[in-house]
Amino acid sequence: MVPLMMLSEFIWYVVWSCLFGFCNCYIGGLLMSTSVKETVDNTREKKTGQEGLQRSSYVIFMY
Repeated sequence: MVPLMMLSEFIWYVVWSCLFGFCNCYIGGLLMSTSVKETVDNTREKKTGQEGLQRSSYVIFMY
């Protein structure tokens, strides 16, 4: 009985960690795409792309 419970808990842990990792990758990809878009907009407005690059690196360090 006890090994069966531990096995089911382990399976749930693997499933949840896979789902959570996928969600984290998806959210990170969305943030990266938006920060890249901001960088392109900044360069279009005759600004230097440094602000956008710093923002995207800040997003990377947050995760």
